[in-house]
Amino acid sequence: MKNQSGQVVIILLMLMLVALSVGLAVTQKSITDVTTSTQTEQSSRAFSAAEAGIEKALTGGAITGTAYPLGNDATAKVDSSALLPVPGGGVYEAIEYPPIGRETTAQFWLIDPAAANMGSAAVYGGTSFDLYFGNPGITTDQPAIEIKVVMVDNGVYKTQVNYYDSITRITANNFSTVPASCRSTVNERLNSTILGSNRDFLCKTNVPIKIPGTSTDCINGANCKVMFIRARFLYSEENQKLAIAPVGNYDFPPQIQIYNATGISGQSEKQIQAFKVKDIVPAWFDFAVFSVNEIRK
Repeated sequence: MKNQSGQVVIILLMLMLVALSVGLAVTQKSITDVTTSTQTEQSSRAFSAAEAGIEKALTGGAITGTAYPLGNDATAKVDSSALLPVPGGGVYEAIEYPPIGRETTAQFWLIDPAAANMGSAAVYGGTSFDLYFGNPGITTDQPAIEIKVVMVDNGVYKTQVNYYDSITRITANNFSTVPASCRSTVNERLNSTILGSNRDFLCKTNVPIKIPGTSTDCINGANCKVMFIRARFLYSEENQKLAIAPVGNYDFPPQIQIYNATGISGQSEKQIQAFKVKDIVPAWFDFAVFSVNEIRK
């Protein structure tokens, strides 16, 4: 009987150990589920807070550099740049867009629309600009690009249109230029843009600003004034890099603000960047038909 009693105690101890192990496993699983659920919820709140911070900044909320409570255990902090590029100082900074797809039209102002009478000080003074486009080092999905320069010639609005291809498709599409650099293994590099330094691109070409139908430069003055550039990618399924750089000692007008928002909830942080272009012309501008007089069929 004593031996049997000892065996019963051992069995009971083993059963208790098994039950304790099961209990600990269930408890650990519950704690893990709660932690994961909390982290997921905090992550979602942090992302929503970052979005709310961007929206607040875009609508004129003065929250730059300050953390603001948004309720529901979330805060947002937003830092915004001044209007870029900042003229002066001999920098002559290039304007770079975040990578865009062929469904997006990028716009670059060559004249400040907010300047009184659009005086010469607010106008880009060069007769050409350098165009950088395409993701560096790619061998597939190489893009072409459409460039439109809108100008006013003796009171008449005119549009200069150029097409550039990154590979030798011009026998099929009759595009005007294939930059030779696109067919090399060396990336085209911009030392400085509004998005950062040492930026690499697939292609570089110089775009002259000519009065349409002539070989005459549009030199900013009383008779001719450049307004803005419109750029659109072709033959591409991917988002592509894009920038323009001034030629000569000229500045582009300030036109872009960059907002960096950090949303915080608990231990989670999420960051969002917004890229805002000042007074952009609507996307349908490139596909509309304009006429001063009545159009009759």
